[in-house]
Amino acid sequence: MDYELPYLSASRIKCYLSCPQKFKLQYVLKTPWAFQPSAMVLGIAVHEAIEVYYKTWMDGRRLSLSDMHDVFEESWRTETDGKRLDVDDPEPAKNMGKDLVATFHDQVRPQNVMAIEYDFRVPLLFKDSGEVLGVDLVGRIDLIEADNAGNIVIADSKTMARRPSEQDLAIDLQLSAYAYAARQLGIVHADETVLLRIDALMKTKTPAFIQLFTTRTPDSDTQFVRLAADIIHAVVSGAFPANPGWQCGGCVVGDTCYLKNS
Repeated sequence: MDYELPYLSASRIKCYLSCPQKFKLQYVLKTPWAFQPSAMVLGIAVHEAIEVYYKTWMDGRRLSLSDMHDVFEESWRTETDGKRLDVDDPEPAKNMGKDLVATFHDQVRPQNVMAIEYDFRVPLLFKDSGEVLGVDLVGRIDLIEADNAGNIVIADSKTMARRPSEQDLAIDLQLSAYAYAARQLGIVHADETVLLRIDALMKTKTPAFIQLFTTRTPDSDTQFVRLAADIIHAVVSGAFPANPGWQCGGCVVGDTCYLKNS
């Protein structure tokens, strides 16, 4: 099939790597989702509460926990209204989300906040050869801060069930996309190592807020673009094999997968 890829993002790259058939169903055929994952709803609602917190902080005041909970509740309603969830009782997930918001409010210590929800669209290209792939990288950086020493820190806010390892941080595609975009946009110099951070709200019995640091050197851009180039080639060539595995059980478009219907 002929398909013109409009853009790539970290989430689209991860989707293709997880299951090319899901990529086709979700992004090419735009198959309606069979259900809304409650974990995703929780993450979106927590994320929106954090976004408003930082925007308020940039305006010179600290948002109250009550107001953060109001933002969370409104986002939860928007994301679930008229939609089928993957659980019969969403209240435990909703209550966990409110606990995570409270943990964030209690433990976060903002530094010099420079930008929140920074949208970007940059060309994907190989720096050494100048080759342009013809497909842009699109995304949104959650948070850009400067630490007390003046170093730029680019952060990704997440809700997580387990603490990532150093290796997980080193290969995290979202962070690699942020680093590539930061150099393309001039947020950091093209030859600088980018300092990155995951601000993780842990969905553990006792919720916790942890900050985990990693870096990306300029060489990581070449690796990231090479991966993007391979995926672009596969997508425009119509290569969408199914990848059966553990992820099939929670697939929002799995009911239309050819493996299930064969």
